[in-house]
Amino acid sequence: MLIAVAFLHLALALYTAWMAYVFWRLKPNAVRLLRPYFTALLIFSIALVVLSSGPKVSGREEFLKALPRAAFATVIYIAIWTTYFRKSKRVANTFGEHIAEA
Repeated sequence: MLIAVAFLHLALALYTAWMAYVFWRLKPNAVRLLRPYFTALLIFSIALVVLSSGPKVSGREEFLKALPRAAFATVIYIAIWTTYFRKSKRVANTFGEHIAEA
């Protein structure tokens, strides 16, 4: 399980770095790539909660208790940023479209 979690963290870190590069370079498809990124982020959060619900390891209780709260925080994060990318005039001016149009 530890290897799976480490792989998920690495994959998400690489995906996040790539998304940051795409936005930093003002690529025209940046907004269009947000929906799959947010979906991957949500799946990652849920997968982390599911994978951690296996056998309990002593010394990790606090970490395991925090995972559902972190997953909920991720949902809120995605909702806030999706709303911003849907409504922002600055996003439309910079990238030529909103996330809803992508």
